[in-house]
Amino acid sequence: MALHSVAGTGHENRAIGIRKWCKEGMNVILARESDNKFDSNAVAIHIPVKMLFGLIKTSFQIGYLKAAAAEKIAKRLDSKEKYIATVTRVYCPDWNNWPEVTIDVIFTKK
Repeated sequence: MALHSVAGTGHENRAIGIRKWCKEGMNVILARESDNKFDSNAVAIHIPVKMLFGLIKTSFQIGYLKAAAAEKIAKRLDSKEKYIATVTRVYCPDWNNWPEVTIDVIFTKK
């Protein structure tokens, strides 16, 4: 088990989507952003979202892995290692526009 705090949850009005859709126990998608202008090891974190009564399936970005974790995990994602990632904690009171989200990332055997 490797727990990671999600960075950037307060940017781009992400708090609204996190309050609405992000739940403990749900799976997350890790998406490499090797062309990210701030960090070539960037790993974005998305949650699956269903809209219009489940007719439209999309994803919502809740933030990024912090740089230290992204550096290690980016290499594993680039080598196509399989993983399971889930939300383990969401703390997002109405008065706080910087939600605290923690995810667990487990790499499985190839």
